[in-house]
This record gives sequence, structure tokens and C-alpha cells, in this order.
Amino acid sequence: MLRQLLVAYTQQCDGAGASTVAGVTDTRKTFSLNLKAVRQARKMSQEALADIAGIDRTFISLLENEKYSISIDKVDSLAAALQIDAWELLHPDTAAKFTAPSD
Repeated sequence: MLRQLLVAYTQQCDGAGASTVAGVTDTRKTFSLNLKAVRQARKMSQEALADIAGIDRTFISLLENEKYSISIDKVDSLAAALQIDAWELLHPDTAAKFTAPSD
């Protein structure tokens, strides 16, 4: 199901359904922003998230800084650790939903 969501999202990004460099870059940026926003909203350190998800902390840092791609299995692990659905880590509006408005 997550793979279908990725394909649908890619189609939305580039309009043609082909995976473009820009589409992949946009998806990676969206994922990175969402991962960090949700983690911070949950008041979790990278270390705490890594421990719960069974992933190395440096990998979390690389993901949040758009330096590395991620497998679908790891997306599922991170989503479970953050107590959200996996698709939310890929949706463009997720970061805004989890970011507190500034006064």
C-alpha cells in the first residue's frame, strides 16, 4: 500500500507518473521535514526515536538532513515509533500539521 502511495505522490508531483530527479528530491525533502517536525512535536530526540524504531541515530540525522534515502520498511518502523501512519511522513502537509504556530 505504501508503494502505491509513493507512485500516486510521484504522479502528483510531476504530472506524468515518471520518477523525475525533481520529484525524488521533493519527496526526500518532504520526508525529511516531516520526520523532523513530527519527532520534535513528540518531544523526542533523534536518539530516542532511533532506539524505538531500531535504527541508528546517525541514520536519523542523515534522513533529516536529506543526505540519505530510506526503504519502505524503515519508513514503517519510523512511523510506528512516531505513532503515525507511514503515508503521513510522505504527505506535503504533515509538517505544517505538527509544527506549532509562532506567536
